[in-house]
Amino acid sequence: MLNPETLSKTAEKALFNKEFMELYNTATFSNPKYYSIENHEKRMAAIRSGETLAGVDDAYDPEKDLAAVRQSHKRAPVEQESYLNRSQLEELRKISNERVEMEKMKRLGIKVKDSMGVRMDSKI
Repeated sequence: MLNPETLSKTAEKALFNKEFMELYNTATFSNPKYYSIENHEKRMAAIRSGETLAGVDDAYDPEKDLAAVRQSHKRAPVEQESYLNRSQLEELRKISNERVEMEKMKRLGIKVKDSMGVRMDSKI
């Protein structure tokens, strides 16, 4: 470590620019006191007066991480929207079954009604 009292002004400025300013600009200080001197002074005053400090829970918690990953993999509940009510759906199922039945009857050579397997929409 260099003694700042033995350095010339230009060497002191160069050292300041090289070390401190680079750390300041890239926010890579090794000690948190450089980021907020007021908070550091309050913390040091509390330590000197014998107060207990509230623990900061910055530790890595693997359970929280796993829970977050599980949550991200879950599918969002999809609300299935249907524009048809239950009776209309049952009617469509009936018509579909009639079409299958009609196709079988045609293969057997049986004459089929034209209205069979057709949905008739009511006029409004």
